[in-house]
Amino acid sequence: MWLVCPNKPGGTLLFIGVLTLVMAILDPMQYFITSISRAQESRRPADVLKHAVDEGSKGEDEFYIGPEDELEIMVWKSPELTRKVTVRPDGKISFPFIGDVNAAGLTTAKLKEGITQRLKEYITEPEVSISVIAVNSYYFFVMGEVAKPGKYPLKGRTTLLQAITLAGGFTPFASKNRISVFRKEGQTERKIPVRFDDIIFSETAEKNLLLRSGDTIVVP
Repeated sequence: MWLVCPNKPGGTLLFIGVLTLVMAILDPMQYFITSISRAQESRRPADVLKHAVDEGSKGEDEFYIGPEDELEIMVWKSPELTRKVTVRPDGKISFPFIGDVNAAGLTTAKLKEGITQRLKEYITEPEVSISVIAVNSYYFFVMGEVAKPGKYPLKGRTTLLQAITLAGGFTPFASKNRISVFRKEGQTERKIPVRFDDIIFSETAEKNLLLRSGDTIVVP
């Protein structure tokens, strides 16, 4: 009952293609885990700098600094002031001459402006540049019936399916159509119900929720 013969020229590629199609039909989640995880591995911290993950309140093309992010600050013609700093849990960094500077919630442009203004008291026409070395403040949580529950870095545009893939996929006991995403909106927290079947069988991608930093996914 062979449809193809792997021993014949061209047969191996055709066999792999048929096998992949069968996997997608019989086990959609496993198919997503195999295909999406490769794309996730190639993501770089710099991908986050192209947009703000929290699209609801901040510009989509801006990156906002947060606690634990690592920065490199350079002052032209002042190599002694060039240094790498990590944003503290209180949202501040320490810098020579000017002491503590608030960084969390600012873009690199705004932080540069603030440091430049304060350095003018000590340096004539300081030229400051700031680069982000590592993004550690964007993250999400996955809890419940997944293989690897925990906290995950949000290194780029990540959908609900991709998040579940990063968490190793569903366990055999997961209620796939009773997923909840808890999202902070200002001072409140909203519960977003999600059905796995709606994502898989929908003709559009709108059901596949785009995550924001701080989201918590619960799979009962």
